[in-house]
Amino acid sequence: RKRMSAIVRDEEGQILLLCKGADSIIFERLSKKGKDYLGSTTKHLNEYGEAGLRTLALGYRKLDETEYSAWNSEFHKAK
Repeated sequence: RKRMSAIVRDEEGQILLLCKGADSIIFERLSKKGKDYLGSTTKHLNEYGEAGLRTLALGYRKLDETEYSAWNSEFHKAK
């Protein structure tokens, strides 16, 4: 896989699913709102690539307690 995810709880108690990875993989998973920035982000990534820099994209999704609890239950069953 070309991505990695982590679930964290911020200072305000909000649960976030953070996902980092190759831009092409992260772009496939963007919401409609996230795709609003696709053009400008791609432009910047291309500029960085032309300068010989490596790039990494980061995306996030807010999870509610119910969604997190369901995931956590499945995670512990898999252990």
